[in-house]
Amino acid sequence: SKIIAVSPQNTASKFVIYPNPSDGQTIKLQFDNLELDGLRLINLLGQEIPFQIRAASNNSLTLHPQGELQTGLYFVTYAGSSGNERVSQKLWVTK
Repeated sequence: SKIIAVSPQNTASKFVIYPNPSDGQTIKLQFDNLELDGLRLINLLGQEIPFQIRAASNNSLTLHPQGELQTGLYFVTYAGSSGNERVSQKLWVTK
């Protein structure tokens, strides 16, 4: 089959979670261009975990989960309003 080069050109692929692993109380994101209502925090069962957003600067923010996160793997996902931007990154929580 023919080889095709793929290069992500969307801005959604440019967000970083830190610290990772996290304590689960505060999750920081650094990004280039995101619509805040496109962010989701999801556990391994696919359940969405509600959180509050506090903007730290133009290109960073802090997520504060409304419940205590247990030790384990979570996903921070982003879906742009156009529908073709979709990114998911792993978040480890350790206590």
